[in-house]
Amino acid sequence: MVHIRRFLEARPVGDHRGAGGNGVDPAARTGSWRAAAVDVLERPFDGGTAGHSGDRARAGVPFGPVGGVFGAIGVAVLAMLVLHLRGAGRLDPAATTVSDYVSLPGGSALLVLATLAIATATATVGVLLWRRTRAPGVTGLFGLGCAGLLASIAFPTNAMGAAVTVDTVLHRYAAGLFFVSLPVAALCALRHLPSPVVAWLTALSVLAGIAFLISHLPLVLPESPGAHLVATVLPRGIAERVLLATDLVLLAGLARRVAR
Repeated sequence: MVHIRRFLEARPVGDHRGAGGNGVDPAARTGSWRAAAVDVLERPFDGGTAGHSGDRARAGVPFGPVGGVFGAIGVAVLAMLVLHLRGAGRLDPAATTVSDYVSLPGGSALLVLATLAIATATATVGVLLWRRTRAPGVTGLFGLGCAGLLASIAFPTNAMGAAVTVDTVLHRYAAGLFFVSLPVAALCALRHLPSPVVAWLTALSVLAGIAFLISHLPLVLPESPGAHLVATVLPRGIAERVLLATDLVLLAGLARRVAR
């Protein structure tokens, strides 16, 4: 390659003074293709991938840290899917939360894996947004959500049928911190990186969060007039899973927005 490049640089253009039939100076045309050839030869060989990363980013294909977010979300979904398969016939998804699957054999390890994966995705999105926006408030909210997830691991919930402990209460508040901070962080991020898709997902996350709060009415006030209706129409387990799925899609949407 080096010899060819030197040949192209050293080769005389010729002493063409006039213009060609199409009005273009042959010397200029020859110099143009020679410069283009030298430029191609000077590019490093990378197996045909050079120059395509920008096209991939514009096409929305995840790569690098953004691909890591998608991978972490995939790990979390897979871990929870295995949990539900193991709990089939034992636990009712409509009446139990995902944390209740700690009662299953190996359930604690799978819950920790899923939670760590979501925390990794949350932290990565926060860092990516900081690199794009330099907005400390947005990054701090993502950090708050990540801290809530890690705290929910440090304070595990009780097994079904066991007495509620201080760790159980702290676990619920820690998980709630993630569910609250994520849509707020997304709203702040929209001020710097507007996106109709992220805006819709944020609105869905807020609505799903409100529905999840309402679903706790039979648990907190079982004797209230609407408790039975809420338990029938809006089961707590279904409300939590809808909220969790919405937030995972919201994280993926934020990651894609940052990559654009």
